[in-house]
Amino acid sequence: MSMLQQRLSNTFTKFVDSEKASGIVLMACTGLSLLLANSSVGASYLTLWQRSVGGLSLEHWINDGLMTIFFLLIGLELERELYNGLELKKVRVPIGVIAIVYEARPNVTVDAAALCLKSGNAAVLRGSSSAERSNAVLAGIVAEAIRDAGLPEGAVGLIAGGDRAELADLATQDDYVDLIIPRGGEGLKQALKGVATVPVIYAAAGNCHVYVHADADLEMARNIAYNSKVQRPGRMSKTILLV
Repeated sequence: MSMLQQRLSNTFTKFVDSEKASGIVLMACTGLSLLLANSSVGASYLTLWQRSVGGLSLEHWINDGLMTIFFLLIGLELERELYNGLELKKVRVPIGVIAIVYEARPNVTVDAAALCLKSGNAAVLRGSSSAERSNAVLAGIVAEAIRDAGLPEGAVGLIAGGDRAELADLATQDDYVDLIIPRGGEGLKQALKGVATVPVIYAAAGNCHVYVHADADLEMARNIAYNSKVQRPGRMSKTILLV
């Protein structure tokens, strides 16, 4: 192998091993999707995503596959040797006890528990009182799975959704909770901001727009606008405003 080939090989290997690679690939895939959606084959492209495979749409299969890859990457160790022989290792370590505070979405009970366990953290889950029974059933299934896997039974705990005073009590448990992640509306975030002494990660608020240019293909624009709103209306990424 020539010196040029060796350098190219080393450069490619370093890129694949770096944390930038996944971001660049994701941006490239997103850009390609936007180009296809706005091209002459846009309608056919959207139809392809909705095609049923084994009872689920192609979009569902891809989303589930990406989530599986995400779970596999959690806890991944990145290691390389520098030019001077020094071995450099980056290891993801658990945060500790993470409290997830969420509103009327029972599926978060399982999602949050799985993410915390996979990343080596314990979880305290506080759902909405409007979904209290559903949350309790799902938390019971999680507890059973934890026992079957031989994990500590207290790794995931569910506390009943109460009023804002009880939320304030949770948000000030500095000796027992290492991080709070709220998943809900602005009211929930503001309630935590006023009282929390435990570190909190706040999700950014957004407003998803679909913009239709005056010269756009109106039939394609109609298909895109309809799909972005009604295909999965429960998602945070659904269209809010049509411009």
